[in-house]
Amino acid sequence: MTVYVDDYRTEARVGHVTARWSHMMADSVAELVEFAGRLGLKPAWLQDKAGGVHFDITDPTRTEAIRLGAVPIRCRSDQWKRVVDEARQQHSGPRRPRRFPVDPDPHNA
Repeated sequence: MTVYVDDYRTEARVGHVTARWSHMMADSVAELVEFAGRLGLKPAWLQDKAGGVHFDITDPTRTEAIRLGAVPIRCRSDQWKRVVDEARQQHSGPRRPRRFPVDPDPHNA
């Protein structure tokens, strides 16, 4: 199982925090929540959205996640598209169709 952090890095204000924000996703929700706990993130902060299950993370948290073993991925890359599609399938509500075609051979990335 793998945890991923994208390089979205959009500046936004969330509550009282203004920062650059990215997304942390994983191969499973359980792994995502466990890894998030290692970063001090609360399970209540999990974004269980139809667009993909993820945590929003600031740049310092992204850096720490990579230090702890998360895989950095580029937004809009083929790898990112596969990870986002998997995160969409993890949503606890109604499933959306996959947005990006999935190549059955992961070595074709």
